[in-house]
Amino acid sequence: MIRKATLEDINNIANIELKSGYKWGMNKTNGLKEAKKIINEVLTNPKNYCCYILEKNNQKIGYFSIHIKKNICYIGFFAVKKSYHRKGFGKLLMKKIIMLANQNKCKSIELSCWAKNFSALRLYNKFSFYITDIKRKHYPNGDDKLMMEKKLK
Repeated sequence: MIRKATLEDINNIANIELKSGYKWGMNKTNGLKEAKKIINEVLTNPKNYCCYILEKNNQKIGYFSIHIKKNICYIGFFAVKKSYHRKGFGKLLMKKIIMLANQNKCKSIELSCWAKNFSALRLYNKFSFYITDIKRKHYPNGDDKLMMEKKLK
C-alpha cells in the first residue's frame, strides 16, 4: 500500500533512507538526526510538496517526495530499503509518481541521481528517464551527480 506520509512517519522515513544503501554522506552517529531534519522540511513545506510511504505487512519499506512547479514534477527523495531492492517496489513507487504527475498535468518528471547508484539508474532507465546534465565532482568525495528527465504525454 502506498499512502501519503504525515509527520508521524518521520522516524520510519528516516529509517528507510538510512537502510537504502545510499546515505549521501551521513554516518551512523548523526544519520538518523540528519535524515529526520530533511524529511521534516519536506513534510512541513507548502502544498506543492508531498511525500508518500510504501508499506508491506505493516513494514515501512519505501518512500518518495515530490514537488510540482510549473508543470514539472521534481522527485526530491526516493528510497527503498536495501533488503527490498530488485523486488518490484521501486517500480510501484515510480508508477505512483507518474500517476501523480499526470493528474497534475505535468509535462515532465525531473530528478537527480548519484552517478554510482546503479540500482536507481536501472530503475530510471526502465521508465525512460534520460540524462540531461552531469554535475562533475558534485559530491564532497568527487563523484558526479546526474540530472535526469522523463517526458510525459
